[in-house]
Amino acid sequence: LEAAAEAARQIRLRDLSGVIIIDFIDMINEGNKQEVLDRLKKGLRRDRAKNKVYNFTDLGLVEVTRKRMRSTLIANFSDPCPRCNGSGRVISRDAMTMRIHRWLSRAEYFTRNTRLRISVHPDLLSHIRDNEEYFIAFKDQIDFEPDPGMRTDNFRVQKLPGLEDITNRYGG
Repeated sequence: LEAAAEAARQIRLRDLSGVIIIDFIDMINEGNKQEVLDRLKKGLRRDRAKNKVYNFTDLGLVEVTRKRMRSTLIANFSDPCPRCNGSGRVISRDAMTMRIHRWLSRAEYFTRNTRLRISVHPDLLSHIRDNEEYFIAFKDQIDFEPDPGMRTDNFRVQKLPGLEDITNRYGG
């Protein structure tokens, strides 16, 4: 009986949720099993979280389902990454290189005979320089500029000489 009361206390204290399986010692007497279930239910009655206690299984296990009330510790003490929106992933340098190339291809008709400055993070610029074959067709039209303030998953295109930002104009 003490184990049932302690199990209920620990479930609430640790804010456990989902399907919780409790393995009580083998009990043959049905009356003892019912007392344990009653004690467990009584301990969980004070719980604000929605819960349900199921009967003993054939293996002597008790299932408890409980819906979490509070946010997790990680949610309470952290914010989602502003770069990846909490996914843990950011777009690769290869993908960004291709994105810039696609932008230039879409804008080519409209920006013909126009000089463009493309600002990118220095790490991305290093990758672009290692893969400059993507930009051979545009080499006389574009200048890449490192901008440490840019994110690695972003770029900015400006029309020269006035530095008009045209990034969003052609699907940036």
